Amino acid sequence: MYANDNGYQQLLSADDQLFLYESAGILIVASGAVPEKQLLYMKDLLSPIILKFDSLVTKLLSETDDVSSSAYAQHLYHLVAYASRASKAFPNQQALKGSGCAPCFTEALPIFLRALTIPIHRDTIHSGVRQYLHRMIVCLGEGVLPFIPVAVSHLLEDCTARDIQEFIPLINQIVTRFKHQIGPFLRDVFMAIVNRIFTVLGKPADEKDVQAAKEKETLRRSYFLFVAAVVTNDVIVVLTSQTPQDLHQVLLTLIQGGVECPDPVAQKISFNILRKLVELWGGSNGLNGFGEFIYDSIVPASFVAPMKSTFDLNDAQTILALQEIALTQKMILQKQGGELIDFLQNKYLPTLHLAPGLIQEYTQALQHADIKTFKNYVKEGKFSNADDLIEIWDQAHIYEAKASCRTAVQRYRLRQRFLPPRSICPSGVRKKKGRFSKETCNSLQAWLTERISDPYPDATERLMLAQQHGLTLHQVKNWFSNARRRLRNKPSKRPKNLRQKRAGWKPEKDVTPSVSQSEKALALSPSKTQPAEQPQSIDNTNIAPQVMWNTVYNYPGVNSVIGPPQFAPFFATSAPYQLPWLPNVTLFSALLPASLNPPGPIC
Repeated sequence: MYANDNGYQQLLSADDQLFLYESAGILIVASGAVPEKQLLYMKDLLSPIILKFDSLVTKLLSETDDVSSSAYAQHLYHLVAYASRASKAFPNQQALKGSGCAPCFTEALPIFLRALTIPIHRDTIHSGVRQYLHRMIVCLGEGVLPFIPVAVSHLLEDCTARDIQEFIPLINQIVTRFKHQIGPFLRDVFMAIVNRIFTVLGKPADEKDVQAAKEKETLRRSYFLFVAAVVTNDVIVVLTSQTPQDLHQVLLTLIQGGVECPDPVAQKISFNILRKLVELWGGSNGLNGFGEFIYDSIVPASFVAPMKSTFDLNDAQTILALQEIALTQKMILQKQGGELIDFLQNKYLPTLHLAPGLIQEYTQALQHADIKTFKNYVKEGKFSNADDLIEIWDQAHIYEAKASCRTAVQRYRLRQRFLPPRSICPSGVRKKKGRFSKETCNSLQAWLTERISDPYPDATERLMLAQQHGLTLHQVKNWFSNARRRLRNKPSKRPKNLRQKRAGWKPEKDVTPSVSQSEKALALSPSKTQPAEQPQSIDNTNIAPQVMWNTVYNYPGVNSVIGPPQFAPFFATSAPYQLPWLPNVTLFSALLPASLNPPGPIC
């Protein structure tokens, strides 16, 4: 970088000079001199910066060459940065006040703010001034308050998405630091800041411009952080002092952020704000009209948000957003009490065409479950016969691949290949079974040791062991299969008289004839001699539960196991969805309980 006034190359880079000014400030404070002496030293350090800055502003305003004006603007930025770095010697307001150096930084503030009126190279200059304001809020404390209105008005003028995105941390720091002291000013500028943010967000941008889209997403997140700063720092009067129309619009932006915004961080912040507002304004003595807003907007939003396709439960931030949703519902229950339960049971949840038993199950969990259990309940989307449906799904695929699915390992691989659809398993994967308890393992091992020569329990013995230890027959069978496999793989532990198979066992013959592709094609054509219709194969990519149900319902032995599936509201749409292949059937009508919608041919 070259000095603009003499053309000579500087000996130190800009970064080197930053460290130099910071070191000089630290040496002044560490000198142990009296405050008057420290003030004199600091003036000697900062006065050249202020004089140089003032002269460069005059030159920049009269400069017509773009290259020279850009160099002037960059030089102004560095001069402000030098003063900011010198203030690093004072970690707080008490340190600066005790040193007696506060007048030096206070006198520099209006001179630096003058640069905010320069119409060219705004990004560069505003960045340096914002940096200095951040430092002065820490060092000067209340001494910076008289300059805040001027700074805010200039920083908000003709700002871009990036300008206001960088402005939000500054106003948040002001709110957090001064709270009630900044309240009157913040009441006047709150809606101006909100309107400026949404004006920038509403500007059209090229869909292919990834950078612009990212800036808007960050700005939207910054907006929610700004509202959160107002709500959580005891300046809620800033919101209540707005007109009812403006307040309603702000509340709707929070609902939109919690439901429509694909950014899980923004969703988490939105529901955090809504929860805080419910805590402050909910209940019988809350803000007039806010109770209606809870039932009209906040409660539906807490159900609709997890239904969105962008709500990815594999993302850690989404899990945090889900926790905020659960906490919000818990807070509404705490403030509204039985009124919320009555609303859910008799008004809202029935509109989702849910079975009464499922509604009762959910409201009981809301009232009595701890937050961790309730969050998992919301996350998994419980419905009463989920395990039975998943079992039918697995058995249907095993039935199709019976010839090549004889061993437990083969069946396991088949289940991993054909995962259940999200319509019956919202998490996309089966619930992982926990390990057996130590007592259960010891008991099963003792039974195996006693019958080591014939380690094949019959059906009666498996049933007895399952009832004794609270296991399923399938779990008992798998445990002994794995135990026998371990014995075969370890000759040292295998007894000589270990029977590999039960007496009289013979491998099953594959009764399915091998046919060519042409024969398969001929078999599909209708004829009088065509054999009985076989169950349809299941398309695991189809997540429509009524289609899957019709396919598996006719498999032998499963059509009388359970009734039609009942689904939780978290993974359904909030409005009836018309099925494209059946114009008279909606998604909700297809999911009605058995008493309202008897099972029958759907497709």
